[in-house]
Amino acid sequence: LRIASAKRIVKDLKELKSTNPDADYAIVGDLNSNYNEKDVIQPEHDDSNGQTGINDVLNTVTQKAQVASDPAQNIHYNLHQDLPESRRRTAFHEGFGWSSFDHIIVGGSAFDHAGFDYVDSSFETTFPGLERLSFLFEEGGKSKRWRAQRNRNYTKHSVGGYSDHLPIFARFELM
Repeated sequence: LRIASAKRIVKDLKELKSTNPDADYAIVGDLNSNYNEKDVIQPEHDDSNGQTGINDVLNTVTQKAQVASDPAQNIHYNLHQDLPESRRRTAFHEGFGWSSFDHIIVGGSAFDHAGFDYVDSSFETTFPGLERLSFLFEEGGKSKRWRAQRNRNYTKHSVGGYSDHLPIFARFELM
């Protein structure tokens, strides 16, 4: 499903660029894959022969300059790459630890000084040191998420806590 979803995004981007080749866009949301899914996918979860939606289909690369120099916008930059690896995390799940399932991914238009541009190094994930958002964390640094009880075909969430995904943010400028 992640591959199919990523292919749909690519299809929508091709349609957008066919009518407006200079269109600005960002791919934002819970893509249910890590920024480096190709490297961390576990064999027992690999049902696509090593192909990933986020790295292969959306064609994310690690070098911002490479994306900025791609006028056709066929490659993308995941803003997680602006952070040290220890801060590339957006959700904590007991038994699995931290993941980076939430993303802001941009094409070359985010660096072309026209329309909207990404403000360099402004991407941030939520971490305990952010005073205004410290209420989202328990002592010890885990996210203060709601509790879930799984029962075969359904999950019951108990009162208290917050989403299992923490906010991410970045600044963009209108040029």
